Amino acid sequence: MADGSMELTELHRKSTNWAKAVDEIVKLEKKIFPKHESLARSFDDELKKKNSGLLYLQFNSEIAGYVMYTSPSSLCAVITKLAGVYRFYIFIEFLG
Repeated sequence: MADGSMELTELHRKSTNWAKAVDEIVKLEKKIFPKHESLARSFDDELKKKNSGLLYLQFNSEIAGYVMYTSPSSLCAVITKLAGVYRFYIFIEFLG
């Protein structure tokens, strides 16, 4: 990605950056959420569940936030986890 660029990516289990992206997101989980709310220990297992997925936002190749979801049907999805890195909030609000 070029300097100052943003990219929204859906994480696929067979993608080449799976391990790196999951490791970075687990680190964010540990920083952002208290232990009793964190999925850091079971993050990979949560993503293995049927009809679950993850979208993450990268800013200058650094993960700025993510959303985990489940889709009970093809018509809707339910957000199960939403998190962002604080230093990117102002920039994301500006773009929105």
